[in-house]
Amino acid sequence: MKITFLLPYAGMAGGIRVVAIYAVFLAEHGHKVNIVSVSQKAISLKAAVKGLIKGKITMPGKQRQGTSHISNVTCIEWTVLEHNGPIKDKDIPDADVVIATWWK
Repeated sequence: MKITFLLPYAGMAGGIRVVAIYAVFLAEHGHKVNIVSVSQKAISLKAAVKGLIKGKITMPGKQRQGTSHISNVTCIEWTVLEHNGPIKDKDIPDADVVIATWWK
């Protein structure tokens, strides 16, 4: 069975970890699993100033680089969309089941 999970930015949040655990379990049991997530928003000038004050080095307008619970999972396909807006039908690959964990 083809299963697709829809996610917001796939960072280190607990919900992303749960999806990664489910995806690995399903893939190990013979399912083809795909995760689709959006890219992370660029940092605003206000957030960059706050980051500099707190000792974090960030640049306004640049995307923050981070790790994800999905980064090291090799048994699934992970698609990161170029935009960070809502996921549309054309962004989703053909699947038997689509699980939208987040909706905007």
